[in-house]
Amino acid sequence: MHARFGPVLAALVFGFFLTACGGDPVEEVKAARMNVAPDTTIGKAFGSYRYFKDVVWEPYKSESGEQMVRASCEYEVKTALADCAQGPAGEAPAARVFLSVLFAMVDGKAVVKGAAFQTYSAKGYYEEYPAHPEAVEAVLAGKSSAACEYLFLPSYL
Repeated sequence: MHARFGPVLAALVFGFFLTACGGDPVEEVKAARMNVAPDTTIGKAFGSYRYFKDVVWEPYKSESGEQMVRASCEYEVKTALADCAQGPAGEAPAARVFLSVLFAMVDGKAVVKGAAFQTYSAKGYYEEYPAHPEAVEAVLAGKSSAACEYLFLPSYL
């Protein structure tokens, strides 16, 4: 009889600790909704975004001790470039492009604390550009979020 209650008791204790510790910060952010797209969760919007080929979620504490969640999103560069006519003279398409978004849960709501584009050449050189709030809003709305200039680097790099 005790063997049957062991797994149930373990599940209850695990659930209690998750609740007591505030739960998984990544899952909280992924389950949250934002005003610009109230019909979908952040996790679903980022996971199904046609311009991303991969999204990695990671929790960490900021220098001030605030619980944060970073979404590191790698673009499908060819798909994103389809929306751009042509790069500036002397520039070539990037080899890899990422959008890094920092989230925090504030009063039960997900808040964007920062975002940046990172554009890499095939040789490993990169440029970083601050991403405006509209970039995250575009991801949530399923629209193109990377300005064309973030998808190109000087061809000599």
